[in-house]
Parts: sequence; structure tokens; C-alpha cells
Amino acid sequence: QTCALPIFVGNRFKKILKRIESKTGGQKNGHAANLAHNMLIIAKHYVKAPQEVIDAIRNAKNKLRPGKMGMTAKNRSRLRALIQDKDLPRLLKLPSDFIETLDISRPTLSDAIKVQSALAIQIALIAPMRAKNLASLDIDEHFDFVSEEQCHIEIKGVDVKNDADLSYVLGPRFMRLYRLYVDIYLPLLRKGSNSSALFISRRSEEHTSEL
Repeated sequence: QTCALPIFVGNRFKKILKRIESKTGGQKNGHAANLAHNMLIIAKHYVKAPQEVIDAIRNAKNKLRPGKMGMTAKNRSRLRALIQDKDLPRLLKLPSDFIETLDISRPTLSDAIKVQSALAIQIALIAPMRAKNLASLDIDEHFDFVSEEQCHIEIKGVDVKNDADLSYVLGPRFMRLYRLYVDIYLPLLRKGSNSSALFISRRSEEHTSEL
């Protein structure tokens, strides 16, 4: 019975999809796309539905989602205001200025948490992404280190809200801060665990939600 449950629920998902598609007449619809997105999460992570059912839900979601991409007008307005803000240069220099205040010969857990935040700011300045994607960055899964002075961040669309793959190139400034964090401060947060998460909570058990 346990083995048959995913198949049974998968058939239910298919019926729900047909119902949604009939209601929308096959037209793009944001509300219907969000319903399909929630179904995808349930099918993939909770029900463990067959792959063909997961693929069918993902395809339905992609067909239903409206084509508008990019930032909203509200977010563009916020960005323009930030660019004009006199404190912008201070924000851009914040991570490196903070590092200058550290005594790396005596690393502490408190410093480690602050360096973690500085690294998150440095990434966000170069590679804008949603807070959830930033907090969930995994060294083994998302980073490709090309050289000592450059690495790439690659996030698959399935983990992004608008299903678009994310790809960023980070240079020497990030790499210097990254090496300091990984070599000196990250071990304090891991507390002996072998987690490959870039950001660790104070309990060192999972990706942090404190960024």
C-alpha cells in the first residue's frame, strides 16, 4: 500500500491539472501557475510522486505562468532611489571595511557570524538573488571555482521562483573574503560538522535564516 500511494496521489495530481487547464482555457494565468507551483513542491518533496508526474506538473506550471520577467516597477523605483543615495559608496565598501577591523589571529564565534553577514552582502552586491536562494547557497552544489581569483555561482531554475537559471561570476574581491571566511571563521560555525552549506546558523545545523 505504501508503494502504491505515490502513484495514487500522482493520478490525483493529473486530474487537478486537467481541471486547472480547463478552467483557464489553456491561457496563461498567474494564479493557476502558483497553484501548479505549490503542487510541484508537494509532489516532489512530500509525496515523492513518480518523475513523470513531477515533469507534467512542472510543464503545466511553465505553460500557465505569464511571460513577464524581471523586476517590478516598485522594485525598479527602489533601485533608482538606492543608486541616488549618498550612502551607496559606504554600502559598496561595507564588507571590506568591516574585515579591516578584525583581529584574525584571535577569531571568535561572534566575529564568524559578522563575517558571514559581510560575505552575504558581498555576494548580494555582485549576484542579486532572493534571500532564500542566498541563504541556501551550498559550496559543493552551487560554486564552481575557476581559479584563485574567480568563481561562478550556478543555481538551477527549479530552485528559483521564476524558474530561470541564475549564473554569476565573482572576482578577486569576493574570493579574498571567501577564503578568509572558509579558512578561519566557517569552522567555528560548523563546530566539527561536514556541512557544505555556505551559511550556517548559530546552531551549526542548517542553512542560516539570520541573513
